[in-house]
Amino acid sequence: MGGEEAQERRLEVMAALSRAGLAAARTAAPDAIYTSVADSLRDAGFFVSIYAVEGEAARLVKTSFAEKAVKVVERHTHLRQEDFQVRLADVPFFRRVLGSEDALLFDTAEVLGDVFPPDARWLAGPVARVIKIRRGIGAAVRDEKGLAVALLLLLGDELVPLDVSTASVFAQLLGVTLGRARITRELELNMAALQQAQEQLVQAQKIEAIGRLTGGIAHDFNNLLTPALFAVGELQGPALSAEDHRECVDTIHQTLERCADLTRSLLAFGRRQVLTRRRVVLDEAVGSALRLLRATFQEHVRLEWAPGAGTTVVDADVTQLHQVMINLALNARDAMPGGGVFKVATRVLPRGQVEIECTDTGGGIPASLQARIYEPFFTTKGPGRGTGLGLSVVEGIVHQHGGTIAMESGEGSGTTFRIRLEPAAPEALQVRPTPVPAGTPAGQRLLVVEDDPLVRRTLVRILAARGYAIVEASSLAQARDLRAKSPPFDLLVTAVVLPAGHSTEEAVTLHRNGQRVLFVTGHPLDANWLPVEASRLPVLQKPFGPGELIAVVEAALRQ
Repeated sequence: MGGEEAQERRLEVMAALSRAGLAAARTAAPDAIYTSVADSLRDAGFFVSIYAVEGEAARLVKTSFAEKAVKVVERHTHLRQEDFQVRLADVPFFRRVLGSEDALLFDTAEVLGDVFPPDARWLAGPVARVIKIRRGIGAAVRDEKGLAVALLLLLGDELVPLDVSTASVFAQLLGVTLGRARITRELELNMAALQQAQEQLVQAQKIEAIGRLTGGIAHDFNNLLTPALFAVGELQGPALSAEDHRECVDTIHQTLERCADLTRSLLAFGRRQVLTRRRVVLDEAVGSALRLLRATFQEHVRLEWAPGAGTTVVDADVTQLHQVMINLALNARDAMPGGGVFKVATRVLPRGQVEIECTDTGGGIPASLQARIYEPFFTTKGPGRGTGLGLSVVEGIVHQHGGTIAMESGEGSGTTFRIRLEPAAPEALQVRPTPVPAGTPAGQRLLVVEDDPLVRRTLVRILAARGYAIVEASSLAQARDLRAKSPPFDLLVTAVVLPAGHSTEEAVTLHRNGQRVLFVTGHPLDANWLPVEASRLPVLQKPFGPGELIAVVEAALRQ
């Protein structure tokens, strides 16, 4: 081969190796990188085999030059390509390559004789003649520590010593690519583990907070139920005046509304799944958290709420905002064992940001400890009085929302936390369709499936009073029997969880066949809890009133 031809050949080798390196950089798993390299070199007209070095053995990952050889061996023996694993001690050339910093030329027939399994080595000569390639280059691919992780074999009759240095450089670049891929995989695994640990940390802190809230919540429920029970007793007694009767009914209604609000707050707060951020009015979100907190403050600690952000909207996860407020409030309460004031205020700052300011009149945080307050598990409380997760979770949630948190404190002067969030972008104007007037329910037949007799009787009474023809069932089996014996129903109103199991699968099947379905449940709405197809059907969450029930039923019937 002349000088110009050798130089042109070297440029071809370098170009092919460059394309192979780019292809390798686009993958992550080592075997995928090896395959990408082999395929790229094969497409450029080269023959290549790559062995992964695994301890004292070498495993054939990918081959193009030896495809004919493998077929010959498979035709004459019981061996398959996956059986081509060799001990490094049995292949002198492999050992030489692994011990050399540079690539080495080799004779094809000699190497084939070493890499073939013992009972197939007699085929080395015939195979070498079949593939008609006499020479090759072997190079070790090393990781960042200099340890060999693979062997690259590049074959071609026109390879010259000049190609050896090119193959050496490519092997080094391939080692770098493998190292980057390994680091990327480790980072992905570490990020996944970190995310899981953060979720577990938040959930553990929620459990701690719920435990600390329990006593106060029981106290609040007792306070709510007491006037309701008195009102029920009065209604069951001698006839009341119209005014007293209305007052008793209003008392029961207000009590139930407050109980329902408290229950919804607890269900939302205790959810494990990551919730979707949505547009919320900041003052409403903070206010709902403080209503949940009022029950946890004893008489000697006063909770003050000064909403000042008006109708400012933020993109936030309401449950996580509740978590922030609960953690700060419980810390403030514990900092004021002798009594004090915990004040929460919101305001809109000149640049448009909104600020939540939480201030207590406790003993303050010493300057020597202030730098550590956000560290997980750091606490100044005694054993059994906290995990030290509260403020670290608060900081994490605020940062996830793109906000900042700052603290001011001094011994004897209380503590103030200021959280700043960006307002939500203006919402695009939406033209809402005019509601279609409800049709006359006369003749429309509803099947109501509910295992709780009190709830079932209430549903039946309200819907029948509206004019619907109601058939009721207390179980899935009874509902099936009624459907089999009755004309089709205009709407199936069913509880999600029944004694014999969930109704969702059966309801979805009926919906596919044209049956209108409305789910009624006391469980928190969660797309991960309902099957995907069932989650697309209308769901009415308990508790609800007669007006809401009628409105949702009419909407379901119009579908």
